Amino acid sequence: MKQVDSRLEELEIRVEDEARRLDRLHPLDAKHNVDLLEQDIRQTEQAINSLFGDVQSLREGRYPQAPELHKRVQKLHQRWVALRSLLHSRLITPLSSISFPVEERTVTRQTRTVLETRLVDTNAHFRQLQECVE
Repeated sequence: MKQVDSRLEELEIRVEDEARRLDRLHPLDAKHNVDLLEQDIRQTEQAINSLFGDVQSLREGRYPQAPELHKRVQKLHQRWVALRSLLHSRLITPLSSISFPVEERTVTRQTRTVLETRLVDTNAHFRQLQECVE
């Protein structure tokens, strides 16, 4: 639980830092950073769900401190929900409204038709050679 708690604190700080840097970063860099944050938040969610499973096992085993542990895990989950909404309000929503130019390149393929005339048709000497070969 302490690891998840410290991880949530770290992620909250990262969200705030990225929100401050949002105006200075190129939108693609900002999107990359937000994607990394989202991935870390998803991993934290998995850890919290694992804690819920562990607490449920303790409750079924009638462990005396299980209700208290359940409340602590619920608080972690509430912090996770708040962190997720903070991410959306401070980063994802502002980032989705930013437009930026993208460099475009157009590649065109040209086909040239070159008319070749056969030397046999245009040169009398080659015509004579052709007749000898035949």
